Amino acid sequence: MNCFELPSISFCLLNYSDIIINSEKKIIDDLHEYNLLEKLNLGKADTKRVFYHHIIHDLCEAVMDVKTNNKIIVYSNIDYMRLELFKYSSRTQIINFLKTLTRKIKNILPIKIYDHEDDYEMFIDRCNSGKGELKSRALMIDAYIKKIQDKRFDFEKAKMFAAQYKLTYLSERYFQNMKVKNLVFL
Repeated sequence: MNCFELPSISFCLLNYSDIIINSEKKIIDDLHEYNLLEKLNLGKADTKRVFYHHIIHDLCEAVMDVKTNNKIIVYSNIDYMRLELFKYSSRTQIINFLKTLTRKIKNILPIKIYDHEDDYEMFIDRCNSGKGELKSRALMIDAYIKKIQDKRFDFEKAKMFAAQYKLTYLSERYFQNMKVKNLVFL
């Protein structure tokens, strides 16, 4: 997974939309396998479990796989995504579900997710348009980091969430590996 490096400011931006799009085929395959796709009900625990498993797993793996010395920030704007899942439920329902999932991830996982109204490509283009714009956008991200800096990762919350949705790969060791490798959670 590629990330946009802001080396002078020590950030590396990962595109959350790309992670969701990479997870989508696996989500659709699993939903189809368990006969949950045709009458897609995003409120069912089994449906949620499939989404949570693939998106959280792929997000964690993407963060761990990035080769950088900078802080990894996941850049989120899912409003502009095009998904095959829209064939099975309305765009509004899928986007709202993904936004709720993202809020849960922010609350339980030690990953920094930065929301912005620009889609990822537009944000990057504006960063590349000049040093002043780059500095301005870097300051926005830095302000976000400072705002959430006091939020500490609580493994107990993550453990309860993992148990509720049977996300067995979310172990303390898994999170420790993420912390050590990426130093994302200061």
